[in-house]
Amino acid sequence: MNYLIFRNDRIGDFFITAPLIKTIRRSDKNSKITVVCSKKNIEIIKNLDLIDECLLFENKSLIEKFKFFLKLKKNKFDNIIVADKKNRSLMFNFFLKSKNKIINVSKRPLYFILKLFYKNVFLDNDNSNQNVVEILKLNAQCMGYEMIDEDLEFLKKDEYDVEGEVIDFVKKLDNKIIIHFDEKWELSKYELHYKKAQNLTEIKFDNNILENFLDRIANKQSSTIIITTGTISVGIINGLINKSEKIKENIYKLEIKNKYIYILSKTTFFEMLKLISFSKSFISCHGSFTHIANNYNLKILDIIEKEKNKHYKRITSHMKNYNHIYRNDFINISNEIIDLL
Repeated sequence: MNYLIFRNDRIGDFFITAPLIKTIRRSDKNSKITVVCSKKNIEIIKNLDLIDECLLFENKSLIEKFKFFLKLKKNKFDNIIVADKKNRSLMFNFFLKSKNKIINVSKRPLYFILKLFYKNVFLDNDNSNQNVVEILKLNAQCMGYEMIDEDLEFLKKDEYDVEGEVIDFVKKLDNKIIIHFDEKWELSKYELHYKKAQNLTEIKFDNNILENFLDRIANKQSSTIIITTGTISVGIINGLINKSEKIKENIYKLEIKNKYIYILSKTTFFEMLKLISFSKSFISCHGSFTHIANNYNLKILDIIEKEKNKHYKRITSHMKNYNHIYRNDFINISNEIIDLL
């Protein structure tokens, strides 16, 4: 059967839906799965073995939207799933023909309106009685499928064929703990990319506090500490890089009290996926990599906003090796991390 799934949003949102896609693939060996994706997630989706076809939709002019609709209409879909809860996806769905339509929405009034026309409509927001996995299971049941625990692990160890000096270097290290410092740690940077960042609690720290924290982890754990930064530089890590020895391009070695900490600067998304796949613990502010770490059963220390605890609980309640820490001054965060490791 042919399946059309709307996931025209961000990478982390797609990862939430990925277990449902694995359920479909496992249950229907002849399935053809097409995903409507965005610029933000297309590179990840098109390289995933579970997906047969990606259709990039850009929210442009009315004419472009109509052309995209005609492109969809050329196909015959047995099941259509609106997973991204976006109005434009709902509109496309309304005019497409399918034997079975499954619609997820975030707004309660819209939920009641759509229930008048469709059988399989689910309210998926922070006030819902179900967490995200329970919603996915209900979606699966609408197609006659049962989601099982193994579907939550939607990525294989070698899912993405990533090579290079960074991967080769880290593979040789033992018992790796990744601490991912992306722009979420530094609100002045994060606000440039995410308007709602101004509502988050600022994390205050300096180089001395950070170095003391790294020393404490090294003393407690017989592990190799790896700091990753992502493509957007963070000021506090730039300070550490300036004190480090450059080993190779974007690879640095920092010595703290006769212990070595490795810093990987400007790691790409695909490099991060590979690094997480052969590590044992992952520390970061919540993001798409949290889902990857859970997929590979790492110990997760997830730094979240306390005011959004209900939201994150819905997303992470199925994660087996998950711990959360609230955004705060870094000295408080670091104490909690040390206690949890």
